[in-house]
Amino acid sequence: MLSIFLLYGVGKEINSMLKLKKQKQLVEVEVKKLEEENVSLISQKNKLEDPNYVQTYARGNYMFTKEGEQVFYLPSTNQESEVKNEN
Repeated sequence: MLSIFLLYGVGKEINSMLKLKKQKQLVEVEVKKLEEENVSLISQKNKLEDPNYVQTYARGNYMFTKEGEQVFYLPSTNQESEVKNEN
């Protein structure tokens, strides 16, 4: 009877250990993804501290202009083929 109780206890501990190993692997994968994301965010933060980068980014993505400049919207290649096909 005692041996059955001991085997049950050992089996329970082994099962618990296997669950913890699997959980550890999942956490390690998540930590790796978060570390990569952190590196990316630090890089982006460093870029945003550079006034020239911020100016270029704002001009390219939000069409900000310097005083006296004009923005011209050029058709993309898809729009050009649609115009040619309509004619």
